[in-house]
Amino acid sequence: MKCIKCGTDNNLKTRRAKGDRCKQCNHQFVFEWTTINGVKITDARFAKAIADLSVNDTLFFTHKQLAYFLCKHLK
Repeated sequence: MKCIKCGTDNNLKTRRAKGDRCKQCNHQFVFEWTTINGVKITDARFAKAIADLSVNDTLFFTHKQLAYFLCKHLK
């Protein structure tokens, strides 16, 4: 999984050893798709969903709209 802050690729063993943090910049990962049953979402995918939905910070949305958008794209 790549860190959204610095772009460093972190494997599962390294993430677990560092307490779900990036080995390079120590940024904490929010989503660990190996522990969420049936949902494969990463920090990068979530950030992209927010960017796509907000059209680069020009639109605002509710949490229900975000949930709908994520469910639609994860299926």
